[in-house]
Amino acid sequence: EKEAHYFDALPGEGHEYDFDHAKIYARRFAHCCADKIQLDEVSIMSNVLAMDATPETMLFPKRVRSTFDSVDPTGELAKRAKFIIILREPVSRELSWYNHCAHECRNQLQTKPICLSYPSQAWNSEMNRIRTFSEYMESVTLTNVHFVAEPDPTEQLCYREMNRGLYADILREWINLFDRQQILVLSQEELVSDEGSFLNHVNSFLGLNKYISDFHLKQVNIKDDGHKVKAILCSDQEK
Repeated sequence: EKEAHYFDALPGEGHEYDFDHAKIYARRFAHCCADKIQLDEVSIMSNVLAMDATPETMLFPKRVRSTFDSVDPTGELAKRAKFIIILREPVSRELSWYNHCAHECRNQLQTKPICLSYPSQAWNSEMNRIRTFSEYMESVTLTNVHFVAEPDPTEQLCYREMNRGLYADILREWINLFDRQQILVLSQEELVSDEGSFLNHVNSFLGLNKYISDFHLKQVNIKDDGHKVKAILCSDQEK
């Protein structure tokens, strides 16, 4: 699976960002470079590129840095890492997340009386139905608009209850922990409008020589069950 969900562990899951847990995480990529890396010896490093595409990792740069430093306190291993952050226009991102929660909530309602976990963000418990996007904005989006700094993972493990669209504040945390040259920031809009240019930016950043002149991604939304909200009210846009 492309998403390891290692850095977004919830409190109470018995997870720590130390050397022992880092070895467990590394084993997920052992098939990529089994003959070139030994998990117990930091000095043996692989030149093979291995990727974890978990979106939630963006919220936890301190956990990422803590993991690298637990394996190699000199910081040399951390310098080899590269981070690609793809941002979407904030309102579109919020609408996409609402649609995802609502879709998963409808799936849960087929076997449960209410929605649980993150899909519950789309559930109106007073009306006993799926929230409209306007209701979601009032109950979820506007209550999480304040930036919440990530706590030190060695002292406190908690989830960050904040809106993921606060890009500037989140990126500032990454730049404070890693060299700016290790971080590539791209837009989802470029991916949609010019896939070739987008992928060439990625290739160049990763040090790959291949140039892509013509490439088209197949755009398919498998979660469009007929209830997907595709446009929002101007009043919600202004909020």
